[in-house]
Amino acid sequence: MQLPLFPLSSIILPDGLMPLRLFERRYIDMVKDCFRNNTGFGICLIRQGGEVANVCEPYPLGTRVSIVDFDQGADGLLHI
Repeated sequence: MQLPLFPLSSIILPDGLMPLRLFERRYIDMVKDCFRNNTGFGICLIRQGGEVANVCEPYPLGTRVSIVDFDQGADGLLHI
């Protein structure tokens, strides 16, 4: 199974909730595809690098997540 990855500087544990505010086009497109295809994505901790517009190296483990709610926030960002 292939799963799109969302590398972050924080983790989510199974059955946890993590609100996200998306502004990068690549992650907005990823979430749209996941929502359209009723699939989730993986959140993994960044080992090296940064979150925004940088190349990063993620740890090889993560958590599969599902989108349970979404909205466009007052700030214009996609909130999931």
